[in-house]
This record gives sequence, structure tokens and C-alpha cells, in this order.
Amino acid sequence: MSWREQRLFALQPPSTARAVMVEQRDRIVREHGLAGRSARFGKLYLTLCGMGRAERLREPCALRRSR
Repeated sequence: MSWREQRLFALQPPSTARAVMVEQRDRIVREHGLAGRSARFGKLYLTLCGMGRAERLREPCALRRSR
């Protein structure tokens, strides 16, 4: 399952916390010579729980409980 098919329950931290996360990320990237694309400041979030695929979330709760 690709990440695009998954649904998450997540929170976006306050901007002060995101600023600290970006500073730490940039420090680690710099110190370890890492490469790649980093999430933008406004797109940072904390995943609290993976909810699975979207199809499963559309099922009525009563149907899921009966399984």
C-alpha cells in the first residue's frame, strides 16, 4: 500500500515547535551529509495513529464491529 492510500490521524504542532523541528532536521542533515527532499515548514505534522486505507474508513462503524 502506498503512502498516498493511507489515512492518518495527525496534529500540526505550533509554529514554535515546528521551528525547533526544522532546526534539528537541518542540523542532522548538515552533520551527516544527508540528501533528499525535506518537508516544508507548513507541512510538518505528528502522526498519532495510522487509520488504514480510505475504503476501510468509509465502512459504517457497526459493520466493522460485527467482524
